[in-house]
Amino acid sequence: MKFFKLAGLSLVAGVAALGMDMSNGQFTSGALAQETVVTLDQVLNAVRRERTEVSKENKAREAQFLRERNNQRAALNRVKAQVAAAEAESTRLEGVMDANKVTIEALDEELADKQGEFQELFGAARSAAADLNAQVKRSIISTQFPGRSETLVELAQTEKLP
Repeated sequence: MKFFKLAGLSLVAGVAALGMDMSNGQFTSGALAQETVVTLDQVLNAVRRERTEVSKENKAREAQFLRERNNQRAALNRVKAQVAAAEAESTRLEGVMDANKVTIEALDEELADKQGEFQELFGAARSAAADLNAQVKRSIISTQFPGRSETLVELAQTEKLP
């Protein structure tokens, strides 16, 4: 029967290829070198076996397709879950970032309030330090005492209260 399957022949073409002895209702093989007698029952049994084999192959193929489909669905579900988790984490972090911005703004306002008058005083001190630094650099004694103006430069450039 594999001959029929491989050659793509139908049962009728297979019967014609084997040749039928009309006197006794048996088939004789003209294609083979040796003469073999094949009865209708043998042909029927061979067809049934072939059909059973094909059915098993089809069921195995179908089971494999179902497994692969289920694996793909599971992988898709895992990826969807990862995307949902990432989106949830992104939303959470955006909330944290917004809360941090509000906190920073409140702390900046509190700092400005607390610095108040000291900010003006500190601005004047920075300005005086910058002026004094310029005078110290021009001084003749600065060559004898290097590093005298480092503290003044630091005070003139800082943004925070000393």
